[in-house]
Amino acid sequence: MIGKFVTLIVIIISLLIIKTKFLNKFIPRNIENNLNKNSFVQSKGDVEILNGCGQPGIANLFTHFLRAHNYDIIEIKNADNFNYEETLIIINHKNKIALANDLIKLLSIDEKNILVNENKIWDISVIIGKNYKTLASFNEIKKYYEPF
Repeated sequence: MIGKFVTLIVIIISLLIIKTKFLNKFIPRNIENNLNKNSFVQSKGDVEILNGCGQPGIANLFTHFLRAHNYDIIEIKNADNFNYEETLIIINHKNKIALANDLIKLLSIDEKNILVNENKIWDISVIIGKNYKTLASFNEIKKYYEPF
């Protein structure tokens, strides 16, 4: 009986040692330093992304980029048409002007492309126009394509 108990203890200890060595290869030693520091930051605002250029996947690309910058992307869909030449930011609530200004800087959108329309639910709407590739921010944005 004691022999079985000792064998069981040895097996458990061996498994724990193997598990610890195996996990250390895949889990960073200092997990706190490797956490995304932005993962606990409150969202900057509720944003909808609208594809106004017709390029498949472009709204998802902008969504990944903005989420990485702590924007809460609530809705992703096509705009009412695909004929938007310029990328636009539409302020849907007047108290979100600061948020719109932050998006202008982040996305490098011309200030003349800001509109106010208080008929929507979300704080801000971003309509991606056909000029998206010419935005100064696009070199950074295009890094957010999802792998297959």
